[in-house]
Amino acid sequence: MSNPSLLDKKIANDPNYKNLTEKQKVDYHNNYYLAYPSNDEERKEEADYDFKIEEMNKLFPKLPFSANSDDYDKLDDVLVKNTIAVIYVDCGCHCFGQVGTTENEFRKPKQLIKIERKNRYITYRDFYEKMNKHNKWTSCDHHFLEDLIVFDNLVIHMGFGS
Repeated sequence: MSNPSLLDKKIANDPNYKNLTEKQKVDYHNNYYLAYPSNDEERKEEADYDFKIEEMNKLFPKLPFSANSDDYDKLDDVLVKNTIAVIYVDCGCHCFGQVGTTENEFRKPKQLIKIERKNRYITYRDFYEKMNKHNKWTSCDHHFLEDLIVFDNLVIHMGFGS
């Protein structure tokens, strides 16, 4: 394996795994991946996705939405080149009612959540830690975080999907 998956690395660090013969190791991998599609590359991609989501859930168990699995690999990367940022939560989704309709009373106000760090830029981990502690959240059918968009190195906008 020239480019091992995150699961391969996790399995390789399992103390029981290290004592297996080469054939047992192959069987171990094959049995683990049985739950995934038949194509080896697809199995690895799906298993990596599951691993990343599982790890994000362990790190941030109280997130009010589903984390983006791609962000697992860049938790310590800079998200905002600034020591302060504002997370802009736009509750403008149709799930909250349309402007000018009788459902408008269900529409929640927009929220601004401040992140501040001394002497360093804001990372993806900072964003997730802040949101993990944020207990005021609006319910919506679109709860899968698809992307984070940063405006003017200050405002973090979250893009969601269902």
